[in-house]
Amino acid sequence: PGLQDLSLAKNKIAELVEGVFPEGLQTLFLPDNKITELREGVFPEGLQELSLSINQIRELVEGVFPEGLQELSLSYNQIVELVEGVFPAGLQILELDNNQITELREGVFPAGLQELTLYNNQITELREGVFPEGLQELTLYNNQITELREGVFPEGLQKLSLAKNKI
Repeated sequence: PGLQDLSLAKNKIAELVEGVFPEGLQTLFLPDNKITELREGVFPEGLQELSLSINQIRELVEGVFPEGLQELSLSYNQIVELVEGVFPAGLQILELDNNQITELREGVFPAGLQELTLYNNQITELREGVFPEGLQELTLYNNQITELREGVFPEGLQKLSLAKNKI
């Protein structure tokens, strides 16, 4: 079947170009590199798990991540803003801890998301409709959240961490 799992962790990769990764690839680990931006068409369609943690990514744009992606780690980057349409519909696990995210907007997170980590960011406020109904685990440890409002968290949420905030 060809190469399915590839780790290129702890290298000096600064740029990702189209056609480098084989189509049959299912798991790709690229943590601890020097990646600053992500382009459309770089990641193969069959990719299920992707780690881009410990890089220098500042911005996420639509069309970069394949639709079949189930797990995505973007921890320890320099992401400030999350916009609608970036994350694929089938995504189940999303790690965005240790970034510079200040605000969470409605429509950013896919409906099927089950686990979301957002600790060590600069989030100040939680709004209704931001988190998908199917979310089971949410980590918001060490942010700048000052209050909790009714209806913010999905009813099916099983695990929630709000330690080290300003509530």
